[in-house]
Amino acid sequence: MKIRMLCDQSGSVDGVVILRYLAGQEYDMSKTNGHVELAKTFVSQNWAVIADDKRVIDHDKQIKDSTERGASEFNRGEAKPKTRSHKR
Repeated sequence: MKIRMLCDQSGSVDGVVILRYLAGQEYDMSKTNGHVELAKTFVSQNWAVIADDKRVIDHDKQIKDSTERGASEFNRGEAKPKTRSHKR
């Protein structure tokens, strides 16, 4: 089973070594039972999708569309963070 991560997550396939799984990356999770169980957990929590799943294609298209328009979370007219001046 191949999965594509939708967000960064840590996980362990053997209960000892913890690895970081990065958003946007595909991972082959069919090597051991531990890989399969971890993949099922990631998918059930909506942290990943099966690599041939239509949601992966839709997610990639949304990312591409937003980068073509130059959109980001910081330039959509959101308020700037407030800063507090310190009084003495």
